[in-house]
Amino acid sequence: MIYDFNFQITKDGVAYGTSKSAADFLTEVLENGTSTDKSLLEYRISSELKSTGQTDLILSERDHLLLVISNLQFDNYFKGELAKPLAASFNSGIPTEVALWRLRSELSIRGLENSVTDAIEGLPETNQQQIVAKKIAKTAWEKANVVMRTSPTVTMLQGVLGLTSAQVDEIFTNAYLIEA
Repeated sequence: MIYDFNFQITKDGVAYGTSKSAADFLTEVLENGTSTDKSLLEYRISSELKSTGQTDLILSERDHLLLVISNLQFDNYFKGELAKPLAASFNSGIPTEVALWRLRSELSIRGLENSVTDAIEGLPETNQQQIVAKKIAKTAWEKANVVMRTSPTVTMLQGVLGLTSAQVDEIFTNAYLIEA
């Protein structure tokens, strides 16, 4: 997911914490090595921020950047404003994407992992569109890095398994909170 840091942190219409843009500030933080041991990741993020003001992150990388921001020696208002683009990966408090290993873990805890596998295997293949949908679902279930809450495959499986939207939201929320 692409996160845009092309903005100024302000409070009551006045620059707050730094006169630099959020992208420039984060670039400087990451280049000065004031964070953690993931230097290659931080170098890539700082390079992207420096050139475009945006960065393309998977879920674990977004979580790492949130950690970097939370460890800054600034007040919570500044850190909250700086982290706002990263919070965009939630919709009404529900994660918009979750790492597949986390999702599979949560489904296993609920006794649903085999049901999902069976549901994918049982998808119809009577026309080309169904064949393609089944291939996509199987590949995603076996090899995806992240699963999007609003993906057609999740919606289809929700219907096949008879789950409500609230139940799927709860699964995604609980999966997001699982730590290795």
